[in-house]
Amino acid sequence: MQGGIAATLDCLENCVAGVLSKDKVRDLLATLEESKLVLQDQAANGTIRLQLPFKGGSGDAFRVKFENNDRKYSRYQMFAKDGRFSNELEKKVWDENDATFKRMKIAVCCAETNSINNRLAEVKAELVKSPYKLGLLIVTVKDDPQYSAIQNTLAHAAADANEPRLTIALLKTPLSDENRKAWLTQLTKMELANESGQTASANNYKLESEKVITIWTSQATGGGKLVAWNGTNVFNNLYGTANLRHTVITQVLNNVFSLCPGTDRQNGYCL
Repeated sequence: MQGGIAATLDCLENCVAGVLSKDKVRDLLATLEESKLVLQDQAANGTIRLQLPFKGGSGDAFRVKFENNDRKYSRYQMFAKDGRFSNELEKKVWDENDATFKRMKIAVCCAETNSINNRLAEVKAELVKSPYKLGLLIVTVKDDPQYSAIQNTLAHAAADANEPRLTIALLKTPLSDENRKAWLTQLTKMELANESGQTASANNYKLESEKVITIWTSQATGGGKLVAWNGTNVFNNLYGTANLRHTVITQVLNNVFSLCPGTDRQNGYCL
């Protein structure tokens, strides 16, 4: 507030009342917002605040916070349990309307050894606790060389697990260093804008950071190539998670539970 005048839409409309109609004011503001000259931010009480765009997305303050975020949000952390990227991908891997959804334990990790080991242990623990469930570990990579290099390790992990309900899948669509940098950049700008009280810019940066995640997960699940291992079986040339789901259901679920005299295969119970 400057000299008793608040930078809000209501205040602006009152200031120009009799000169411009409310509809005209809102049309002009929309034009300014499209040009990113003025931003509007609605508070919880409904008040619409008018703000200038945040200009602090560079310089020493940005560099220091970016470096902190780079350390804070390592690939390991991004794909840890409840990580920003793992959470989003895990939600999209399996159709929640499918009858098998509630009996799937799905975890996503990066191709680092600690990430694979920790998330694989998480899946195995759930399989011990819930004998009717299937486990799916999805491993992500940063580039094509890593995709090629990690395959032998994952094949051995699937075979050594001695667990017919466990499938390990490798996703070829990379979360590249460029993707990660783009996400960190928007995240850093969001935090700086929030610290400066420029909530409208912060919200825009938040949306941009979420868009990076959404675009990558959509590419990965929509038609990205996968290879999967179940015990010593290898499933090559899978494209998209719908193809992966079909393979797990027909080649894993149906085979495992066919050992029962009678089986409700969708729900995983012996009859």
